[in-house]
Amino acid sequence: MISKFRPAALAAAVALAACDGGGGGGGAGGAGGGGDAGVPTTGLTITSEAARACELRFVADPGAEVAVRFGPDVKGSWRRREDRVAITLVSGADAPFAPGAFAVGGVADLKPELVRCYDADGRALEGADVVSR
Repeated sequence: MISKFRPAALAAAVALAACDGGGGGGGAGGAGGGGDAGVPTTGLTITSEAARACELRFVADPGAEVAVRFGPDVKGSWRRREDRVAITLVSGADAPFAPGAFAVGGVADLKPELVRCYDADGRALEGADVVSR
């Protein structure tokens, strides 16, 4: 049986692969994983209550260390390529992303240049955004 989350996770993974290879560091992790522990981060969340998976792209500060951390109810990964940081995250349950679902540090602006989110059936959502919490 195919999980409802599989189509969304697959779409997000494909987007992340486009930013993989060459340049910068990267990591994957669950709670507290993925990134330099010394880099200050800001907790973020997704605004859409229907979102279950998202792909995001941020611009990194030139020469800065980047850190991305995921909350306990989020599965995620990230990669840096030159000045871009791609992040994919999937809700660990059929529930909206909690405030502070993930945290980012070392980026030029907490407003990502790309936000694509998907519902539990893998359909693209319009109007989803990222806000600090």
